Amino acid sequence: MKRIINFRSSRTRMLLLAVVDIFTIVFNAYLSLTVRYELHFSWIPRGYVESIEKYMLINIATTLLIFWLMRLYQSVWTYASTHELILVFGASILSTAFQGLGMQLLMLKVPRSYYIFYFAALLMTTTATRFSYRAFRAVLQH
Repeated sequence: MKRIINFRSSRTRMLLLAVVDIFTIVFNAYLSLTVRYELHFSWIPRGYVESIEKYMLINIATTLLIFWLMRLYQSVWTYASTHELILVFGASILSTAFQGLGMQLLMLKVPRSYYIFYFAALLMTTTATRFSYRAFRAVLQH
C-alpha cells in the first residue's frame, strides 16, 4: 500500500512544522495574556482577548512569513546548532516587533507586558519544537 504522506519529504516536514507553528502562535498569544494576569483567565479584560483575536490571522501570517524568510523551514533540524538558535531568536524578535507595530497601528490594546511574555513564549516554543525534532530522530535511531 502506498503511503499518502511521505514523512521523508522535506515539503511534508516543512508543512507539518508550519502547522505546529500555527498552533504555538495561537497558544502563545493566549498564554501571554494569561501569564500577565497571574494564570487567571477570568481576570483578563474582554477587550484584550478581543484584540489578540482580531489580530490573530495577521500575526500567524506575518510570523510564518518571517520564519520562512529567516529560513527556519529550510534548515535540517536533525543537525540543529547554535546558528539555528540565533535564527529562532531573531525571528522571534521580529515577529514580536511586527505584532506590536501592527497592533498599535490598528489601535488594538493589550498590556505592555504582553509583548515581553509573548516573545519569551514564542522563543521557548519555537526552540522546543525545532530541537525536539532532533531529539525525536535520535530516539528513533537508537
